[in-house]
Amino acid sequence: MVAKSKWDTHVKDKLVVVEGWARNGLTEKQIAHNLGVAYSTFRVYKEKYPALSAVLKKGREVIDFEVEGALIKRALGYSYVEVTKELVEDETTGSAELKVVKTV
Repeated sequence: MVAKSKWDTHVKDKLVVVEGWARNGLTEKQIAHNLGVAYSTFRVYKEKYPALSAVLKKGREVIDFEVEGALIKRALGYSYVEVTKELVEDETTGSAELKVVKTV
């Protein structure tokens, strides 16, 4: 009897999850580890099964656009206002309220 490939038992039914991991920025090595397959096997599966390559590419597109946008903002100059508030207790009344402690 021929043993089932890990493609059938570990990868095939998790393609949606793989896409999510790629979208979240995990490396292929991390994805292979999460699936419980060796990285070398994962690379073979990418070549052998176009569905795996497709979900990896689709997942990476989102993160690539986000990185591209961040790089453009940084290159062109980007400013923002950061306001930090803390909960401060009034010692005389015992009540607490939010007060601005830092504005950058």
